[in-house]
Amino acid sequence: MTRILITGGSGFLGRPLLGLLSQDQYEIFSIGRSKIDIPRGFGKFFHHQGDFSDLDCLVEPIRKFAPEIFIHLAWQGIPDFSATQCSSNLKMSIDLADAVIAAGACKKILVSGSCFEYNQMFGPCLESNRGTIKDSFTWAKHSLLAWLEMVCAQRGISLGWLRAFYIYGPGQRVGSLVPSIFNALKTGTLPPLRTPNNSNDFIHVQDVARGFVQAVKREFPSGIYNFGSGFSTPVARVCEIAETLVTGSRKLTDELVSVTQGNQKTCDFWANCEGAEEILGWKPEITLEDGMRGYLEAIS
Repeated sequence: MTRILITGGSGFLGRPLLGLLSQDQYEIFSIGRSKIDIPRGFGKFFHHQGDFSDLDCLVEPIRKFAPEIFIHLAWQGIPDFSATQCSSNLKMSIDLADAVIAAGACKKILVSGSCFEYNQMFGPCLESNRGTIKDSFTWAKHSLLAWLEMVCAQRGISLGWLRAFYIYGPGQRVGSLVPSIFNALKTGTLPPLRTPNNSNDFIHVQDVARGFVQAVKREFPSGIYNFGSGFSTPVARVCEIAETLVTGSRKLTDELVSVTQGNQKTCDFWANCEGAEEILGWKPEITLEDGMRGYLEAIS
């Protein structure tokens, strides 16, 4: 029975991922800041309520558990992306990965990357492109990637750096785009968006969770793999879908687009997912319309 250590198990991505993993027999050691209901189906399941900075109390349990797969989703302090917070996350991530590797059984490491690491505002983001550093957050992510590449190559560990694009779905942080649109519509308005024609690649959290499961199950060469829809969608279209679901109209969206039509578009990028599709056998399944309808049902 494969032993998996997962950080962020009680988080936005961690909960649906654990739900999918529970469909197979795994031994799970989960780390998360909130309590969780243990999904049925696991051979063994242990949840440590706390964050991954609690290394002093985690080293011995990790050594005894001896994880074969390490899934690192946690990143503390969001939306605080200051140099101090990002440096702390980098150090804690390295220390924890070092403890996992020292346990001696690790064969595979999967890390939640970010589309922001590309530092690309237009066009397709290729998995062959490492991207460039633009701020403290991307510096920390790139630094963690470089360190893990070095250590995993030395130890013969497969490293999957899984870059998710604009994730949305149930459990998302309230200040994110989709929750903010639905919350505003409750009062008959839309958020004061300045560039509704900006386009991003929106991907449902359940699809991303499935991608991690595919990476758990499959053998793959170490590298960067993208999880996205494969195309960009204007923010105005997201507003239109939400408004139509809530009111049956698109009046507010049309008004928003009209008053901002002179504002310059500043981003229009999307994921190229060739590696994820060909090597991991993954493709997105949930359309934006269905995903937003499900989100509205979840919060109603």
